[in-house]
Formats: sequence, C-alpha cells, structure tokens
Amino acid sequence: MGVVTWKDISTSKVYRFLIGSSKREFTVHSAVVEGQSDAFNTLVNNTAFREANDGCAELEEVDEGVFASFVQYVYTGDYDFPDHGMDPVTGRKPGLEVALAALHSPVNRGSSYRGIWEDEETPTPEPSQPPPDDSLMSQLFRDPEPGLEDDPQGSGSDSSDTTASMFDPTANTARPLLHHARLYVFADCYQISRLAQIAHDNLEKQLGALKQKPFDRISVDVTITLLAYAYQEPRPKALRSLLVQDVSRKVDKLWIYGSFREIPEAHAELGAELVGEMAKRLRSS
Repeated sequence: MGVVTWKDISTSKVYRFLIGSSKREFTVHSAVVEGQSDAFNTLVNNTAFREANDGCAELEEVDEGVFASFVQYVYTGDYDFPDHGMDPVTGRKPGLEVALAALHSPVNRGSSYRGIWEDEETPTPEPSQPPPDDSLMSQLFRDPEPGLEDDPQGSGSDSSDTTASMFDPTANTARPLLHHARLYVFADCYQISRLAQIAHDNLEKQLGALKQKPFDRISVDVTITLLAYAYQEPRPKALRSLLVQDVSRKVDKLWIYGSFREIPEAHAELGAELVGEMAKRLRSS
C-alpha cells in the first residue's frame, strides 16, 4: 500500500468488526485496515459482498484478545501482550500508554506503513483522543487449551478441571506463548505477513526465555498446551516446525510424562515430524 497519512486515517470511514462468539464490537478506521491484505481490502471495499456494504464483518472464530492486538498493530506497527503484567519477552508493560507512545512516535514502523508518520507539509495535528480502554487493550483472551493437568503420568487427569486462574504460574507462563501463537495463526490466515513475522519472532523469543529457566512441571504443561493447540486442528507449518524444534531439544525430559506421550500418540504427524527433527539434529551433531 502507499503512504497512509493522518489525514487519510481521520477522513476514512469507520469499519466495525464483531469478534468472537460474544460478537464484541471493535471499530477501526478503514484506511488502516484495507491495506493489510487482500482479504481485508475485500471486506472493506468490495461492494459485491454484504460486509463492504454494511461496513461490518463478523469474525466469530477470532479470539477477542488476538483481535485487540491486531487493532493495536494496524495503528502502531507492533503489539503488546494483552495482560495486566509484564510481557516476559519484551519486558514492556502493556496498556494504552504503550500504544499512544507508538502512535505519537516519528519512527518508521515498517514497510507496510513507510511514511505513515510523515503527513503532508501541514502543521502537526493535535493528537487524537485515545480509544476507550475497553475497546482496545483491556481484553483478556481465552483460557489455556487442555493440557495443563497435574498428573505427571497422565493417569486419570481431567482436563476440564484444569482451567487456570490468573494467578496460576502455569497459566501465567502459557498465556503469552499461546497469545503469540494464536496471533500468528490469525495473521497467517488473513495473509498479514509482517504481523505473522512479528508474532512468530515473539513466540520464538519466549520459547528461548522459557528454555533458560529450570525444567520443571510448568515447562512440561506449557509444552503440552502449545502442542495441543498446534495439532488439535490444522495450523500453519511454520508454527508446528517452531514447536517441534523446541520439543526435540528436551524430548528426553518430556518423555517420562504420560501426558506428553499422549500428544504424539494421538497425532501421528507430530510423531513423524518429531522423529525427523531429532534425526536432523543427530546428523548435524
């Protein structure tokens, strides 16, 4: 897309998204959405479809927290983990103050938005009022996927009882990783290549940070949670490859847990990819 100026943004129509099963409403300027991908350009501008005529699209399969990060990305070129604590990867405190700092920054935010901060040769406009907190950064995303059981051998554990509270150390560790993974899947689905790369890099960094910590039950449960998310439904190959590479480095520690062994037993493609990655590592050693 070409240069998007503040004039373009402020004079563009507002587009509505109804997200998730609860149809949570997000409003975004069409100027910052339509250039993200062909899919979004069609939603916003192709009047052969109802969504363009109505100025509204329902994305029931998208997680609210994921879409909140997407909204932050389209305005700022980056996103924060949407929780109340620090993102262990970036060390930044999420919130509107981060989004606003980026919005008013003169820094070039990436190839898709080269010049977005360089308006025409007119006086710099007064900063626009920030959107209400409940429409952008106060979203918390869904509970972790099944796999956070307490039984080290996987015997008789009920995954329905494993919904963790915000203060569960396993859930707190898993949340940001799952968020980056979900955002990557969203960006891949809608062909937003730069956002997909950012989410992939954040997930890779956080997996590396987790590797630096002592290997314990939390590490096991987080690994199981991520694998369950990646293999219970079709997911991008790059996401699966990243997780398989991580697992191959610690499979000897993971294998003693029955709950881990259930994952490759249930998903033959994971077993095959894991064996292939381990063989590759042996050849290179």
